[in-house]
Amino acid sequence: MPPTSTPLPAGPRADQRDAVRVPRQLGLAALSILGARAGAVVEDPTTLSVYLFIPAGTAASWRTENTEALAGAESAPVPPRRRTEGPGPHWRVCPGDDGRVTDPATLEAALAEARIGFPLPDPQPVAGCPQCVDLDRLRARARRAGDLSLAVDCNVQLRTHRHATPTAR
Repeated sequence: MPPTSTPLPAGPRADQRDAVRVPRQLGLAALSILGARAGAVVEDPTTLSVYLFIPAGTAASWRTENTEALAGAESAPVPPRRRTEGPGPHWRVCPGDDGRVTDPATLEAALAEARIGFPLPDPQPVAGCPQCVDLDRLRARARRAGDLSLAVDCNVQLRTHRHATPTAR
């Protein structure tokens, strides 16, 4: 079976770039907005994620909602140079000879524009409600695993279940 990832084929080494993991639908919408301004981009259908490469050091200050910054692109899949379609991780935008990265401010603006019309922000757990705490943890695990369906289910339950109220002693 051919490898699903290798060192970045050209341009900056892993320690010279970071990556941002974005849910697939949002990432592809942002990529459409970015157009030619997009640097290297990997789509991973197995995790329903898109990885956009950004300059090294950017991950430390990245705070964009519903995204995950990866310092040194430590967890970003890097497919073989010529893999531009699945199955598995593949290049949506190849890195080219210079290992192009996306400008972080431009990426944040594209994500904000793409987010218009997307679902409501995540509900926050109610203090003192053990079910809320459990649902919040499950939602976080689901997102890390790329199970966005389960993450949305957790949001629905967080919004609709009867919250436990602390008992007075």
